[in-house]
Amino acid sequence: MKELTFLNLFLGVAFVLAPLMTNRFFLGGSRVYSDAHKLSLFVLIIGAATNLNFLAAVWPLFCIFGFLLYMRNELISIFSVNGLVGCIPFVFSIISSVWFVAGVNDLHLLGYDRAWSFYAALHGSFLGWIFVGCLAFLAKRPGAHKMYQWGCPLCFVFFLLVAFGIDGVPLIKRIGVIGLSVIVPLAIGMYAFTSKKENKTSALFASLSLVSIIVSMALAVLNEFWIFHPLALVGVPIMVLAHGFLNAIFAIPCFYLAIRLEHASSSNQILHDRVVFFDGFCVLCSGTVRLLIKIDKKRFLKYSSLQGNLAKVTLDSRHFGSNESVVFWEEGVFYERSE
Repeated sequence: MKELTFLNLFLGVAFVLAPLMTNRFFLGGSRVYSDAHKLSLFVLIIGAATNLNFLAAVWPLFCIFGFLLYMRNELISIFSVNGLVGCIPFVFSIISSVWFVAGVNDLHLLGYDRAWSFYAALHGSFLGWIFVGCLAFLAKRPGAHKMYQWGCPLCFVFFLLVAFGIDGVPLIKRIGVIGLSVIVPLAIGMYAFTSKKENKTSALFASLSLVSIIVSMALAVLNEFWIFHPLALVGVPIMVLAHGFLNAIFAIPCFYLAIRLEHASSSNQILHDRVVFFDGFCVLCSGTVRLLIKIDKKRFLKYSSLQGNLAKVTLDSRHFGSNESVVFWEEGVFYERSE
């Protein structure tokens, strides 16, 4: 029972943090998604308090709803490389939610008992939904390293190898464990050492994430290959207490917070401004800006080229340096076309 208590506690952290990351990085602060998140958590709490296990089904419905919102928002670029990469964390969210429902209702999906179903839900939420979501967000940045882009599908493949290897072929599971133990610290380390250091708090969180994930993955490798490692502590599996705690409280949340703080710091300079980004090489666009400047007597608007440094730190890769004629930025939200 202690083991299930810890697993549910860690899942609670994931269910709060993962949708916050999704809304911040992929849905532009959607109010309807935020409300759906709060409602879903409320239903889950009611279900847990009243033992109405069928109410857990609200979580996969919420995850599917988020995926549909993303596809609607990214309709134009959904089949680009970054658009498809952005789908992976949403797929992870649905997979982890299915395992959560299987655990709550003890469905023995793929032969997993309740505890193992929660393990699968945890890994799908932290290493899949949140971590891969952070990689997909970094991959969208202008000039982003290809490691972030390739890391998303690789994590998905390694996750599936672990999931299907646990109750089947141990060799497949070990390949997945080794793969994740390499790619996750490598991606976090790359971010920690190459990201801008202007934001000291962001740098601190990145360092904490790197140290935590190295220790966490070392524990995972020892658990898989060293037969003499301790299995339990105070009646709870050591992987739950140590590996689970490090991932759920330090490694993955700190990685997300580091990226969010850095992004907020970069955008803060114009957070409350209204900026018209325009194609600096387009004569018609430049003429439009000259007309706006003439009309805007009180200097309500500011102007910047889509190819400039301000656009680079403010807009995502789909808009930065693009052939869009005009992108309007207001208080952290950008509008395009008829918007």
